[in-house]
Amino acid sequence: MKARINSSVGAPLVEIIISLVVFIICGAICMAVFLNSHFTGKYAADITTANFKAASAIEHLHGSESDLTQVLGGRRTFEKGAVVYIVGYDEDWKVVDDEPLYVLKLSVHTTEVAGQQLLTGKVTVERTEKYPFLEKSSTQLAVLPVGVLRMVSP
Repeated sequence: MKARINSSVGAPLVEIIISLVVFIICGAICMAVFLNSHFTGKYAADITTANFKAASAIEHLHGSESDLTQVLGGRRTFEKGAVVYIVGYDEDWKVVDDEPLYVLKLSVHTTEVAGQQLLTGKVTVERTEKYPFLEKSSTQLAVLPVGVLRMVSP
């Protein structure tokens, strides 16, 4: 007698392999969507925090007569006739000196106008690295103009 080969045994194996391939493709698509949404949320949270830090720096400039490095941290430099305060932050928005992930830069020009000081310039907050999985994200998170008028002490 001839041994009879059962062709129906191979069919379930092929179905399982095809199902597994489809499942892996769907899983990869879902993973990409979840990663994209995670980094989009992180980007949105960073924009909010960057705008808060920039507005806070302007308020400190408005209310402080002393060196802002004592209040904000970071360092002070001079560029093109302006005082520039540079503050670095880590991934948790804590002030750091080395290898910051975020950099706040407050550039201030001072002009005397009718016995008052006019402080003009801008605040920028940037991320030093691009966001993964986000093609349209910018490393520049916040840009705010500075315009403060202060009375000069006699």
